[in-house]
Amino acid sequence: MSESDSFKHKFVTLTIKCPICSKESQLNVPRSVIEQNPSGLVTIYVPRSNCFHAYLIDVDKNFEIRGYLPTDYHLDVDTGFEYTVPGTPHRIWMDMSFQLLFAYFGVNNFLHLMRALIMGTRVFCIVQNLPNGKIIQKYLRKLGQECFNGTGEILFGTRSEYLETNQAFSEDLVIDVDWGFILNDPFIKEQKLETESRITKKLLSIKDRIKQEQILKEEISEIMERANYCRQLFRIERKLTEEEVIKKFKKSFRAKISRNELEYLFAVVWNRYGMDFKKKLKDAKERVADFLSSF
Repeated sequence: MSESDSFKHKFVTLTIKCPICSKESQLNVPRSVIEQNPSGLVTIYVPRSNCFHAYLIDVDKNFEIRGYLPTDYHLDVDTGFEYTVPGTPHRIWMDMSFQLLFAYFGVNNFLHLMRALIMGTRVFCIVQNLPNGKIIQKYLRKLGQECFNGTGEILFGTRSEYLETNQAFSEDLVIDVDWGFILNDPFIKEQKLETESRITKKLLSIKDRIKQEQILKEEISEIMERANYCRQLFRIERKLTEEEVIKKFKKSFRAKISRNELEYLFAVVWNRYGMDFKKKLKDAKERVADFLSSF
């Protein structure tokens, strides 16, 4: 695919007309921003550029402009960023939220990012626009501390920075944000992203960022509580029969729990608390594997 074809694949060119002075210009909008928006209608901020007027446009899922709205005042704050569209003087203002993260990373990358945050896995994001990347990085680190009980290191850097140190990230999640794909996936391919998909769907149904973070804290808190129980239950010195283990699990969670859910919880245990088992980690994993095979 040529560079020109690649650009057309990632962006759609809109002809926009200023609602104040009627001057026309071209705006290249990332297709993912519109295609991955669950509401089907995206509001894009067009800053002062060709005609020195700032305004908003509404774009539907068919890339048709549904309306224009002039802005009276615009203040740059650290709750979002203006996304610079390559090849144009235009920028898209997006408030910081999970809708922004979802549009910024794309569906598959976002779900993998969510898993990395839950597992405590280190993440390296390759971006060309480092100023925007640093704002996202700052927000992800804030979420990591406040909602995920801490996370692995979250890094943003250019492609050249990654290529210089790529061996250091062979066991970590590496996302090429600019091209929209994962360069290194440390997770087990057979484990579907069901938990992350369920949480993401719930978050995207909420528009308020504060409410989103509250819901996220509740979801992650429940996962960590269960994972911690798994960690305590399967310490090597514990001598429980499989029947006793299953009974304790069901009693603790007050509901039936599937094998897939258990496998997911133990994945959290190994990634976050593997060092707790030290040299006996292999024995602990084998014991858990035997338990799961009979669950």
